[in-house]
Amino acid sequence: MNPLKPFALDEIARCARDPSLQCGIKIHFGNSDVRLDDEVHVEQLQRVFRAANDRGMAIVVDLRPAGANGESSSVAQARVFLERLLPDAPDVPVQLSQMAGGGSAYDASTDSAVAFLADTVAARDPRTARRWFDVTSLVTTVLSPATATQVARRIRQIGVDRIVFGSDLMRADESPCGRWSDFLRLPLSVAEFRAIATNVVPYLPRISRLSL
Repeated sequence: MNPLKPFALDEIARCARDPSLQCGIKIHFGNSDVRLDDEVHVEQLQRVFRAANDRGMAIVVDLRPAGANGESSSVAQARVFLERLLPDAPDVPVQLSQMAGGGSAYDASTDSAVAFLADTVAARDPRTARRWFDVTSLVTTVLSPATATQVARRIRQIGVDRIVFGSDLMRADESPCGRWSDFLRLPLSVAEFRAIATNVVPYLPRISRLSL
């Protein structure tokens, strides 16, 4: 859903009444032209986060907003997310897609935002108590060894117990298992891969496991 639309709160209320939709909402800041340096946008997002929290709905966020160019900009906007939005959803899981990035490219801007948020998790910031990170579409066959090492470092910094796997953006000749094979290219241990493969976010039922 686009959180900036006038009907956003009504849509959350509608979905909360539908058993097939009531587990959570998905927000993509970049696609919705969200700007976290715009106070009007931040206040509207606070209302959206409160509405989801009040109804017990998890929130999945593609965090990288429109206009997040450069490392300092990404950190500044990640700080707004931590300090202004997360306090409005203290009771529900909030999952950051693509480890707080906004696309399949894990660049320096994405890494700076991930590093900032990872530090808050490592410091046991209470605002991060129910936060999850997914690795959807981050690891592909074109990922360089240096970037793979950096992604693995951030995963360890966050903690493998907070990481879940996702596939996303699959072409007709791709499959979730193929994306998992790509993910296995990261320099993680078998135990770390197994932990990620068996993690299940609280808003989903127990599901079949990926095999290593």
